[in-house]
Amino acid sequence: MNSATQAQSVLADPANPKAAKAPCSYRSGATSGRNPSNHQQAPVASPAAGAPHEGQCMAKARRSRKGQRGYPKAREKNTVTLAPSPWDMGAMGPANRGGLEEEAATDMTPDGEAPNPNGVRRVRRVNMLETWHRKGVISTRGYNAGEKLRDAYNATLRAPGWPDNDRVQSSPKPDHAVVVQIERLSAFATIYGLVPTEDRPIISHCVLDERIPASMVVSGRRPYAGARYAEGLDALRAALERLSDRMERVGKRSA
Repeated sequence: MNSATQAQSVLADPANPKAAKAPCSYRSGATSGRNPSNHQQAPVASPAAGAPHEGQCMAKARRSRKGQRGYPKAREKNTVTLAPSPWDMGAMGPANRGGLEEEAATDMTPDGEAPNPNGVRRVRRVNMLETWHRKGVISTRGYNAGEKLRDAYNATLRAPGWPDNDRVQSSPKPDHAVVVQIERLSAFATIYGLVPTEDRPIISHCVLDERIPASMVVSGRRPYAGARYAEGLDALRAALERLSDRMERVGKRSA
């Protein structure tokens, strides 16, 4: 019995357990690599019912590799979000950021001020008195007293103005610029004279220089640095209240 006859007899016998495990290649001589002795191609045996063919074997092998390490997995879909535009906030150096606060930009509408719909941010230069008043550190009375003192001090730092008729050298007061500067100094000296002596260091440091109490140096040390910063804010609040009381008494006497 040649090889073709043996293959047909095996496939025809359903009781043979090897028939249910037919290989993926059914050509005779596939394992030996030689043709039959009669130099003719052996007939192809039809696979048994339910036996997998070569394509099914490869698909099953691919399915078995899924989920193993190194096998690419499908990526989950994520929602796409756009980052907000980086609005220009100016120079970012520490010296340039002093006194600047970032806030949401607003637009003026017929109904009043409304937030910008595009989420635009902006920076605004504020003084420490305004910041402390907004946070409730100092009262409104103390804030008004500090503003008057600071405005009088800033006026002394400005250059003296010149009247319009000085352009033609016909001013009746040639010393006008000197007089203006003296008046500004006198106004500041009047208000600063109302500050009690013990309050002048913290008033000068926080109101005139616009710095925080923690950086104030007294006799070579910082009395309000670290954990005592809250005590410095309390001392500033009390000093501004005493200044406001004295300014009110002077105003009543002059009235």
